[in-house]
Amino acid sequence: MNLLRVVPVLFALGVVVACSKTESTSAPAAAEVPADAEVVTLAIEGMTCGGCEGTVRGLLEAAAGVVRVDAVNHETKRATLVVKKGTDKAALCAVVKDGYTATVAP
Repeated sequence: MNLLRVVPVLFALGVVVACSKTESTSAPAAAEVPADAEVVTLAIEGMTCGGCEGTVRGLLEAAAGVVRVDAVNHETKRATLVVKKGTDKAALCAVVKDGYTATVAP
């Protein structure tokens, strides 16, 4: 067997396998949310692309009371985050600016 023919094929297969793995963006399981925190979902208007997602994520990550931002999706117009209990949700919505608007999703 010619090794020079096999190695590129194996490499190509490895790249395909590596690229086919996807990261889960589902909401965290209850066990992953600290006892002093809660999950909040915001409806975000104005996002049209992945760049918008990054901007909104950065605004939310810098907000007071945010433990972590689990997902921001321009297609569903939603952001899911974990915040400390008692965090002012109106204040969370207020940090989303620069052409975006946020409301607490039902």
